[in-house]
Amino acid sequence: MGAWLGQFFVNAPLLFGTLATAVPIVIHLVYRKRAPRIEFGALRFIRMAAERTSRRRRVQEWLLLLLRAAAIFLLAFALAGPVLRSARLGGGSDAAVAIVMDNSYSMAAEFEGRSRYARAQEHAIRILRGLGQGGQAAVVNAWPAGEDFGKEILTADRNRLADRIAASEVSLVAGDLAAAVTRAEKLLESARVRSRELYILTDLQKATWRQLPARTTTRGPEIVLIDCGAGAQHNLAVAAVRVVATRPAAGVPVILRASLRNMGDAPETVTVALYIDGERKAERPVDVGTSGTAEVDFRHAFETAGTHTGLVAIDAEDAVGLDNSRTFCVEIPERIRVAVVREEVGALPLLDEAFFVIPALNPTGGGASPIEPVPMLREALPGEDLSKYVALFLLNIPEFTPDQAATVSDYVRNGGSVIVFLGDRVDAAKWNESWASALDDDGLLPGRLGKVLASENVSEPVTLAEVNDEHPVFAALGRMPERFYNRVRIDRYFDIQVEHGSRGHVLARLNDGRPFLVEKPLGQGRALLFCTAATAEWSNLPSRTLYLPLLHQMTYYLARSRSVSADYEPGSAVRFLPVRGKAPEVDVARPDGTVARASVEEGGVTAEYDKTTVAGIYTWRNLTDGGQGAFVVNPDARESDLEAWAHEELAENLMGGRRLHFAKDGEAALEVTRRLREGTSLAGPILFVVVFLVLSECFLANRKPSAPSTSHRHPAAAAGMPTG
Repeated sequence: MGAWLGQFFVNAPLLFGTLATAVPIVIHLVYRKRAPRIEFGALRFIRMAAERTSRRRRVQEWLLLLLRAAAIFLLAFALAGPVLRSARLGGGSDAAVAIVMDNSYSMAAEFEGRSRYARAQEHAIRILRGLGQGGQAAVVNAWPAGEDFGKEILTADRNRLADRIAASEVSLVAGDLAAAVTRAEKLLESARVRSRELYILTDLQKATWRQLPARTTTRGPEIVLIDCGAGAQHNLAVAAVRVVATRPAAGVPVILRASLRNMGDAPETVTVALYIDGERKAERPVDVGTSGTAEVDFRHAFETAGTHTGLVAIDAEDAVGLDNSRTFCVEIPERIRVAVVREEVGALPLLDEAFFVIPALNPTGGGASPIEPVPMLREALPGEDLSKYVALFLLNIPEFTPDQAATVSDYVRNGGSVIVFLGDRVDAAKWNESWASALDDDGLLPGRLGKVLASENVSEPVTLAEVNDEHPVFAALGRMPERFYNRVRIDRYFDIQVEHGSRGHVLARLNDGRPFLVEKPLGQGRALLFCTAATAEWSNLPSRTLYLPLLHQMTYYLARSRSVSADYEPGSAVRFLPVRGKAPEVDVARPDGTVARASVEEGGVTAEYDKTTVAGIYTWRNLTDGGQGAFVVNPDARESDLEAWAHEELAENLMGGRRLHFAKDGEAALEVTRRLREGTSLAGPILFVVVFLVLSECFLANRKPSAPSTSHRHPAAAAGMPTG
């Protein structure tokens, strides 16, 4: 009983003072005034007036008794320290607490010499110290790294949790606070305790928050959010580095273009430096406008083929230093290898689908051309090491088996590209089925294949009429006159349907408005789709001047897209393609030099490496075929933007109906903690009521009886007797 009362009163034993309420009642009963009985004359009218006065006095005495008893009862009740507690919270040892730490790298932003994460660590440790002796606690990171998932358990060892918080650091992996809050709520649901509390320590950065699902139970924990994003912040970042070149080759100058972002509210001038293979090569001053972007170009020629590493860095003194540089790798090939894939070898050279393509890619037939086309049949796709090729030319392929489709899809997602020419063998229904919907991000096709159209069914010849001059493929050709393109006549072609909202975009159109060439990004690679065939049966394209430079510029475009090695976000999985139909054995060296083997699922044919939590350059070696290369991991550029949610926006739009209590700093956090654990004290309001009751009692006890109203008639007059 005492423990139960302890939930609602700070000093429950003082409730015995409420027994003093009986004192005024006993006094009233013992000393109750009785009017003496005096025999008098037959003055019945005087007796009637006395009875009315007695009744008024009796009501007043009972009211005084009620006021005195209530004042004594409420005074004792207030001294017992009553508190109003939440149905989901309580104090003492019977409590479970989950602390969600936002450890995404925006929390590394510094203000007045301290990072946001350092403030969050301090608040979290103070919360742990405030727990009762028997309370349980758990720490949940917005992005747990590796084995940290297994450490998300409730424990009474708060010192160990405090040490873990103090030793923790921010992660380059983008955080997901919604997922962390969901995990924390599940942890608290499993605890058999009377009260549950959930604390979120975050800077409220928009990139970290997602919509929380609605609660499945009405007895979830109360949530206290501690805002660690103190102070106005300005931040600059190197957002991307890419290669701009006619063709990547040894000795050929390329342009390395770095993109900068200013997330602050004032313009900045910074010095941007370029490092190649560890040497500082150039620097440029750059002005970046308020909340804007800027690009800076560095011209550099790589003298030798192979893998070259680089770094672009800025000298900004801003809130976050982690995003002030960006690493990259550039692969400079001896020659650009492409695979020319068709269904079968033609009975005659002229009947072969590759008859025009291979000579266009390598006009001399030897090693003088920078492009090396390699003939291949469709059936050889699953057993071929496709990573050796910059692109696959798919020529009039009827359909793909599931293994072949999976092989090509994996190849494109990992940085390869495909250039598709259609033809009379293509089964549109099977292609649409194999490569999924054009609206599906996982589908290879930039658009759905419709029916085949013929120019003889229209009133005028169908020609190439419109190209996107800003796209690298056509921009490299220069601004050619209109006749350069409209001399390309199309006799037969597929109606490619690029649906609104899909990732496919049209690069060139026919004069009837239908797409001629469509592109779609997929993973790290790209797919380009022509509406017609690569042979002269469907169009005169192979015989026009446009054909050779178009194929070359497309190949160079795809080669330089791939020449900067794949840029992965921290935490991403890197996949390695099968070699001759089998899973490869790949060793990956991290930036710190440690080496680990890429994992292979049982029965799988691809290897996967997911220990990409550190930024920098990763090198790999394929032990199966001797191949080697590199890839880079850079911080997520979205995390550089420190824009935060307003408290009201977050509470109303993202919490799934959960109630939030906000705290701005350490002292405010402790006050919220105390209020939620101890409840709201009712002693003050009750004492105010006691004072009001005492004043009312004094006023009523000293109130003089009012004089008889002149509006009432004299008793004698009422009886018809003379009064004067």
